Amino acid sequence: MIIEIKSQFEKMKQGEAPDSSKCVAISTKASLERMMAPGALVIFAPFTVGLLFSKNALNGLLAGIIVSGI
Repeated sequence: MIIEIKSQFEKMKQGEAPDSSKCVAISTKASLERMMAPGALVIFAPFTVGLLFSKNALNGLLAGIIVSGI
């Protein structure tokens, strides 16, 4: 990102219009890559708790998720 920003400033110095879509693409790609682990945690946590513990533990987890979401 820093390299792209520097190149955008160089373009501005030369009189060209900066292309912000490249910076947006870089940050979007990085954020999607970093959200894989939290997304997997959200998907697999109820399954793991349901398989390893009792149904009461799963009920508690889901109730806590709902209350935290509200």
